[in-house]
Amino acid sequence: MDTSPQWRFTIDHDRLKGQRVSADKKVKTSIDLAEDQAATAFQMVTFTDSAKTMRPGKPMFTAYYDHIGVSSSTIVNEAIMTVANGKALGASNMEDLPSALAQKAYTDFKTMYESLPADTSDARWKRHTHYYATLLFPVYNDKGIVALEYRDHNDNYSMINIDVQTGRPLTHAAVFGKNDEKLLAMVREEYQKHPDKGLAVDSLSHTNDFMLVAGGVIFRYSYTDQYHRDRNVFLPYKQLLPLLATDFKKRMGL
Repeated sequence: MDTSPQWRFTIDHDRLKGQRVSADKKVKTSIDLAEDQAATAFQMVTFTDSAKTMRPGKPMFTAYYDHIGVSSSTIVNEAIMTVANGKALGASNMEDLPSALAQKAYTDFKTMYESLPADTSDARWKRHTHYYATLLFPVYNDKGIVALEYRDHNDNYSMINIDVQTGRPLTHAAVFGKNDEKLLAMVREEYQKHPDKGLAVDSLSHTNDFMLVAGGVIFRYSYTDQYHRDRNVFLPYKQLLPLLATDFKKRMGL
């Protein structure tokens, strides 16, 4: 079962149009973006590859891999390498990153293939084509801040907020000061309006896993029931205003 959101878009010159479909397919959000010369410039990066594997007595399987991502200035690229775990995968630079991510996908593919039983007549082994993908996308790009989201075929999901001037991630303290307890209470209150059955409100704790967007902040919590799931809690800046650090409010014009 695919539990990942889907991005469907086209790019025409300086404009990107499309739609984001939530993982449960219930929420569809229109996308209409124009290039902003004042924001950090990005270049689109795409990569496609495939591999086949076959062993005596086993059927031939094919893996297809697609990567859609971005690259930018050296400082931002270093953060991209961090959020995509590029160096741990053997990529020394942005040019190597897509192929390194592909090799990780093929390692997963090989592990799955090697686990095939001697008898592959069962219906679950009839699917001989497997698809792998990674998506790395800027979600926010303004005020000298870039927020990036990364997701792969294993439901690994990470996000990072980058201070473009320093190249370093924006820390929790830089955004919220020392208001951890009040912030947690606010997140729990918002979550209780639409709770998930597999995630108790008392289990929500202080998290550094947050992403800045145009109207506020998204806090992410991961949990597992039958599947691995991510639950986002959104709080608008208007609601967060009393808890935001003074310098951050000035920077965002709040």
